[in-house]
Amino acid sequence: MRKVLFLAAILSLAACTREVTIDHEISAEFPMQETLESVSVLFAAEGSADIMMSTDGVTTRGNLSVVKASVADESELPEILEDTFWTDSSRQWVILLETSLPCEGMSECGFVNVLRARGLSQAGESLWASANVYDKISNLTANPVSFTVRVWGGGR
Repeated sequence: MRKVLFLAAILSLAACTREVTIDHEISAEFPMQETLESVSVLFAAEGSADIMMSTDGVTTRGNLSVVKASVADESELPEILEDTFWTDSSRQWVILLETSLPCEGMSECGFVNVLRARGLSQAGESLWASANVYDKISNLTANPVSFTVRVWGGGR
């Protein structure tokens, strides 16, 4: 009986020292995480910010495109989107529309009304952000409209 127990103990010990893992020689590489640059934006004629917009137009910085446009009729929205967002929808787009219209066509294109979503209403202005930039906006004020945004692919 002792011999059987001794043999069982040796076999158990041998089984414990045996390698349990198998190397499949698989490796994975993860791309470097890109750092986001903070960019301040101000829609006013006076003040200081990385991007100042007091007139209608488009300004870019890194992968961020900021648009200011006056809209008298909602039929103008498709043209504004065609000239901006639809030219490169992968960019981070923020659009300030000077209008009293609801501009629901912006929501249908995946934009978020930032001022309304954050509980800030500004008569005559609506700030719209594409889905890939909305959650990167902070320090938002309504009068004048200003904010800080984290931009990927920053650069100057």
